[in-house]
Amino acid sequence: MLRTPAQRACYLFAARTVLRSDGHLQVVSGFLALGLVASATVLSSAPSLHSLITSNALSLEFLSVPFILSYCLIMGMRLAFEIPADLQGNWIFRFWLDRERHEARPIARRVLLLFSLSWLAPACFLATLALGGWTIALLHTAILIVCTVVLVEVSLLKFRKVPFTCPYPSFKSHSGLIAVAYVFGYVFFTIYLPQMENWSLSDPWRLVWFAPLLGMVLSGIHFYRKQMLDMDKELVFEDVSASGFD
Repeated sequence: MLRTPAQRACYLFAARTVLRSDGHLQVVSGFLALGLVASATVLSSAPSLHSLITSNALSLEFLSVPFILSYCLIMGMRLAFEIPADLQGNWIFRFWLDRERHEARPIARRVLLLFSLSWLAPACFLATLALGGWTIALLHTAILIVCTVVLVEVSLLKFRKVPFTCPYPSFKSHSGLIAVAYVFGYVFFTIYLPQMENWSLSDPWRLVWFAPLLGMVLSGIHFYRKQMLDMDKELVFEDVSASGFD
C-alpha cells in the first residue's frame, strides 16, 4: 500500500512516465515483444498444437507462457527505471523527499505490479479457465501471482531510487555477471517453476512445496535488507549503485 502523499505522488509520476515517454515505452514494449516471441516459440515446440487445446491436462508449454511474459515485462520495467526522464526536474524530489525514509521501494513495487499482474493475471485466469476449468485456473493464477510478487522483490533487492530520476548507471566491472544472473533468472522462472507447477497440478497437495520455497526466498530478502548499513538504505539521486539491482 502507498501510505504517504509522497509515495502516491511518486507512483503517479512513475506510472505516467512509462505511458507518456516514448523512450521508456519503447523499452517496455521491446521486452514485452521479446516475451511474446519467446512464448510463441515455446508453444510451437509442443508435440502437437492441437493437443494444447483438446488435451484434458494443461501442457507444460501452456503453463510457461504467463511466466515468460511476466519475467520479460518486469525486467523491461526494471531496466526502464534506470533511464532518466528529466534530470533537471528531479530537484523537486530532492527537496521534498526525506532520504532516510525509504519511499522508493514501495513505489517501484506498485508500478511493477501495475504493469504486469493488473492485466496478466486476469488473462491467465480466463485462458486457463477455458482450457482447464475453475480449479486449475485458480491454482495456476495464484501460483503466477505469488511467483511474480517474489520476482518483483528480488528485482528490487537494493533499490533506493525514485524511478526515472537518476542518471544512467555507469558500466561496472561485474556487469557481465549481472547479465548472467538475468539469464539464470529467466531459465529458473520460465522453465523450472512451470515444471514444478506442472508436477504439482497433477496432485494439488504437492503445491505445499511452493510455500517453503518462496518463503525461503522472501525470508532471505528480508534478512539481507535488515543487515544493510543505514547509509545503503538512504534514498539516492546519483549513480552510486553497486549492481543492477540497486
